[in-house]
Order: sequence, then structure tokens, then C-alpha cells
Amino acid sequence: MTAPSDLVAILLATRIQRPECPSLAEWLPNWRSGQTLHAAGGSFTAAVACALQADRLAWAFFSGYQGAIQAAFETSAGTLGAFAANEVQRKITEVETTLHQQDGQMVVKGSKSWVLARTEDLTLFVLARRDGGPATGPGSLCIVRLWARSLGVDFGDARAQAVVPEMPHSAIRLQSVVEPSDALAGDGYADYAKPFRLREDVFVTACTLAY
Repeated sequence: MTAPSDLVAILLATRIQRPECPSLAEWLPNWRSGQTLHAAGGSFTAAVACALQADRLAWAFFSGYQGAIQAAFETSAGTLGAFAANEVQRKITEVETTLHQQDGQMVVKGSKSWVLARTEDLTLFVLARRDGGPATGPGSLCIVRLWARSLGVDFGDARAQAVVPEMPHSAIRLQSVVEPSDALAGDGYADYAKPFRLREDVFVTACTLAY
């Protein structure tokens, strides 16, 4: 991890160069370059450093969100991810998306109402109810890693967000076969969903301030 003094040095030494990036496709090469340059400092430092180069709020928000994903799910720098948790009119602990056995295979099935719209090489981290586990409480929920391009992952129409319209979201429907190794170790709520909310707030706020 980069020491706080090193992060301050990055903030003070950076010469702001903000190439115009109207779309996510145009922003991604700049973001990945910053990720590579600052990867050794950890996900927080890399996220803030990338946000310094953003030409608009959307990419600062994006940098913070991706940093939080990397920290929460231990993905590598430059990897695109999205946390698929929300379902319409349901608390996060009451999701109905399931991970279950079907014809000798593990299948994740359900729908999510608000996920980063499909883009290149996007990895989804899906909060699901573990079939055969407790109905509620510890052990009832899990996280399933799923690639957006996988068979059985269907994205709805992209919808712009009011504050950051350049970063559209959409609903998704899932009925996809996964490998046992794609079910992450730990409790889906206590180890991932609950701490992610705070982590996302910290990362996105820091990146917004840097921007």
C-alpha cells in the first residue's frame, strides 16, 4: 500500500491533463493507463490518481466505483467490474436471485434492476441466495462471479443517470451456468454487500474531491 504521504505527493505533483472523453470507450484507455502506472500503490491510490485525469464527474465517479470493486473483490488493476445486488422493491438481504443445482450444473438465475451497462470485459459480482442453505442470516447469501458476455446474461436498455449520464446502467436477467470456483468464499452479505456500501462511498467521495 502507498503511504498517505505518497498519495499527497501524487496529488501535489500531478500536472492536470484532462483529455476530452465524451464516452466510456474514450475514457477507458486513459483510465487503464493510470491504473497501470499507480497499481503498486493499491486500489485507493490508483483510483484517486485516475480521477485527477477525468475531464468530467462521470469518470471520477467511475474511477472511485471501480476502485471499490477492486478492493472488495480483489480484482487486478484495470479490470472492469460491477456489483449486481439491487432488485426492485426488495431489501438487499431479501434478494431472490438464486445459485442452485440444475441438471448437474450450478446455475445462477434471477434479475437485477440496476447494474453498470454492458461494456467490454465487464465482470459481474452477483449477490444470490444459495439454494439449500439457511433461509436467512449467515450463509444464506453468496457472491457469484459472472462475465457479462456469458451465455444467459441479458442486459436491458441502457439508462442514463441524472448526475453522470455518460455512465449508463441497465437491468439484467440471468440464467447462466457457472463453475463452482465462481462462487466466492465467505458470506455474501456480511463479507461483501454490507462493507461494500461504505467502501464505495469512501472511494467515490475521494475521487470526486480529487476531480
